[in-house]
Amino acid sequence: MRVTLAGNGVGLAAPQIAVPLRLFVVEDTQDRMSHLTPEQQKARNRYPFPFEAVINPIWYATSPEMVIETEGCLSIPGFKADVCRYWAIEVEGFQPNGRRKTWSVKGWPARIFQHEIDHLDGRLLTDCMLGPVAELVGIEGGVVSGVFNLESSGVRASDWRPRHDKRYHEA
Repeated sequence: MRVTLAGNGVGLAAPQIAVPLRLFVVEDTQDRMSHLTPEQQKARNRYPFPFEAVINPIWYATSPEMVIETEGCLSIPGFKADVCRYWAIEVEGFQPNGRRKTWSVKGWPARIFQHEIDHLDGRLLTDCMLGPVAELVGIEGGVVSGVFNLESSGVRASDWRPRHDKRYHEA
C-alpha cells in the first residue's frame, strides 16, 4: 500500500486495492502540498503528516464546524469534486503492532481520514460530492478535460447528496 500511495495520493484504503480489510494508510508530505501557497496551506490546516497505518477505525466529530473543499481520489484518477467534511475529528483504531491509538486531527488531515474511512464503509467520492457538477482533468491520453454536469445525462441533483452514517457524525 505504501508503494501505491507514493504517487500523488495522501491516503489509500485497503478496499481500493481489492484487499477486504478495514485498513487505510495516510501520509502527506511537503512535496505533495508544494502547489499551495503558505497562505493556502495555513487556511486548510495542511501540514506534513507522517505515514500511518490505521486498522479498524471509528471516528466522531469533535467540532460541529464543516468545510467544503475540492477532493480527488485514487479510485477515479483525474476526478475532482467538492465535499463537505468535519473540520476536526477523533479517530480510534489500531496500529499494525496491535496497539490502540487515538488520532486527533483538524483541517486537511481530518479530511483525509474521513475520505479513507468512507472507502472502508463502501463509499466513493461520487457518493459524498456536493451536487452533480464535478471536474475531470488530466486523464491519460487526454480523453476528458474540463467541468461536466451529471444532470445533463439524466442524473438528478437529489441523487448526488452526501450520505452519512449517523454513528460517526454526531458532534
